[in-house]
Amino acid sequence: MAQEIDLNISPSTSSDCPSDGAPKRKRNCDWEAESSDVTVADSQPLMASSSAYVKDVPVAQRVVGGWIAWPNSFLQESLDGFLRNVRPSQAHWITVRNMVEDSSDFEPAVIDDVSAEFRFREDDYAKHLAAITDLIESQERVKGKATVSAATKKQCIENILKTAKAQQYTQGKWMLFPQKQDVDSVWEKIARATVVGELGCSSKVATSNPNDLDSNPLICMYTSDFTDLELVKRLLGNIRGLGFQVRAGFKPDVFTLLGINSGNKWRLSPTMYGDLLRE
Repeated sequence: MAQEIDLNISPSTSSDCPSDGAPKRKRNCDWEAESSDVTVADSQPLMASSSAYVKDVPVAQRVVGGWIAWPNSFLQESLDGFLRNVRPSQAHWITVRNMVEDSSDFEPAVIDDVSAEFRFREDDYAKHLAAITDLIESQERVKGKATVSAATKKQCIENILKTAKAQQYTQGKWMLFPQKQDVDSVWEKIARATVVGELGCSSKVATSNPNDLDSNPLICMYTSDFTDLELVKRLLGNIRGLGFQVRAGFKPDVFTLLGINSGNKWRLSPTMYGDLLRE
């Protein structure tokens, strides 16, 4: 039986994007929120029959709602064909999902499913973040500077995570930042493992931050429930089992949608479960 973790979690104190010895270039783990609605200019989604000769379908015509997804109900394409025909070096956002119904982290819906978005209600989180905003502003008025205690930050994070659990908005991700020349091969491993149920509920890849074209690609590997420590640990362990070292902490989707990114105005850690990276 899965162990459900108490939400009294101390957030990671490490950076979203720690150094990995790669050439020094700006990296930002937070741009997945602002990039997921990117569309290809002058392109129309393809509505093809199962007889379509899919290898000749241009990448731009596969984009639906900013995504190129597998499986695709309009293109009856094998995973092998999809990975051969759509590569991260050619496209921006690509996503695959776990197709094994009896696996431990199967979810029928894809990661950007509309019903999931409706579960997220931003107003429910406002009072938790406003408490820190008010504290910072009052201290700055009186002292000229502000300090937010670790206990205050921890309480705010706990309240946010509890609210997300109440909304059933519990997806989150571990992240990889491969070099651009390696992204196709790294993504193929991640995608294949995801589809056969060896990772989490879904994975996605983007080639670069559209606001920083020198940034490294981003690969997100999702679990359906950040409160289930067994699922979170299993996903991390299986990513490592594929030969990849995870250096950034785990990021709940609710952090992304609320703007709890690196250098956020509330001074909150943008990731959690940093202790698992040291095990």
